[in-house]
Amino acid sequence: MSSFNDPHFDHLVIFVADLETAIQDFNGLGFSVARGGSHGLTENALVLFSNQTYIELLALKPAWKNPMARLLNWLGIPRWLYRQKGNIYCRLIGWINADAGPVDWCLRTQNLPAMLDHWERAGHRVLEPEHFSRQQIDAGELHWRLGGADNPDLPILLEDITPLHQRLIPVNDDIHANRATRLLEMRIRVTDKAQAYMAVTQALASDLGNSDLHIGGVRISFTEEADAHKFSLSLCYPGRETKLLNSEKSHGVLIRLVPDRQ
Repeated sequence: MSSFNDPHFDHLVIFVADLETAIQDFNGLGFSVARGGSHGLTENALVLFSNQTYIELLALKPAWKNPMARLLNWLGIPRWLYRQKGNIYCRLIGWINADAGPVDWCLRTQNLPAMLDHWERAGHRVLEPEHFSRQQIDAGELHWRLGGADNPDLPILLEDITPLHQRLIPVNDDIHANRATRLLEMRIRVTDKAQAYMAVTQALASDLGNSDLHIGGVRISFTEEADAHKFSLSLCYPGRETKLLNSEKSHGVLIRLVPDRQ
C-alpha cells in the first residue's frame, strides 16, 4: 500500500524563452533532447536520465506571446484569478511571470491525496490538485495530476494517471554524447537553509537529523550563498575528473559531470 512518504525525484523545470534555442543549447552541451509535446499553453522537451529523472525545457506557445496576453500576464491577472481558486495553477503561473531559467522541481508520488493531506495537517496552505495532459509528438496522450503548496521551498507533486513508462521512456546510460548517466544531486539556493530543510523533511515525513536528504536516490541540499545558482545539478558520468559544463548554454542551471563512484 502506497503512503505519503513514497516520493521519487522526478524532474527540474527550466522555463525557456524559445524551445528550439534551448534544445540546440543542450544538444551543444552533449545532451540528447527528446521532444515532449504540447500541453495547454506550453510545449516542452526532455533531457532524460537512466534513473527515471529528467530536465524539462518548458516554453510558451507563440499564441501566449502576443502583446495582449503578455500585458495581462505582466499585470498579474492570471495569477490573481488562480489564487482566488486556490489551486495548483496559482503556483504554475508564477513560472511564466519569472525570468527565464530554472523555476521549480517536482517529485512523483503514488498517493497524491495522502501527501497533500499530510502537508495540510503540517500547517502548509495546500493548493488543490488539477488534472493535466500532454499530446506527445509521435505517440498518444499522457495524463497526470499535479498538486502542492504555496510554500516555495516545497516541490510540486505529480501523480501519474497513464503508466509512468509512457511519460518517462527508459533510457540507457549511453544516451548522451557527454556520457551523463543519472542525476546524483540537486542543490537549491534558498533564503533560509534551515527553514527549507525543515519544511521538506517534515513534508516528506522524514526524520533525518543532520544526515543528507535523499529522495528516490537523488541527494537534495540547500545553500544560502548569494552568488550560487538557483539550481545546481551533479550528474554521474564514467570519467575520472569533474567537469563543469558551459553555463551560458544551460539556461541558468549550474551542471557538473562528476565521476561515478557507484
